[in-house]
Amino acid sequence: MASSIAKIFERVQTSPAESLILQTLAHKSNIQGQNARMSYEALAASTDFSERWCKELVRRLEEKHLLRVQRLWLAPGKCAINRYDLVCPWRRELTYREALDRKSTTAHFSGEGFQHPYPTQRENKEPAGACSHEMCLKAGLTEGSEAYLAARGLPPTEEPSG
Repeated sequence: MASSIAKIFERVQTSPAESLILQTLAHKSNIQGQNARMSYEALAASTDFSERWCKELVRRLEEKHLLRVQRLWLAPGKCAINRYDLVCPWRRELTYREALDRKSTTAHFSGEGFQHPYPTQRENKEPAGACSHEMCLKAGLTEGSEAYLAARGLPPTEEPSG
């Protein structure tokens, strides 16, 4: 799944070298493009660039606000492997101050209060009915599991307390 974010970053307007760095880090990150841990040595080996050029490209991507780098230290003068977060410019990401202000007031759901000005046909449709037994088995759900019961629209079974 990490390859999907790599494909998106192919289309971001960067130099080919910067794009290669972004794609390499995207393959090492989670599905949201965060928590990629890779040393400059490993980054250089996987991109066939020198370590110095990789550091320069990471610096450029940081300046363009396409990459966040958390530089970690083991001890004074001893560097650890950096942690990279890919910034997705098409998503509105909060600054640290906005996140702190939002956290201190109330909890918000991501889609709360947002109404798209042009609803799609899908939003106007009635909610889908419950899945059939065959469809649940075809999707790989085991009979009696919570996911199976939710897909069928059945109430969850209570486990006996003992």
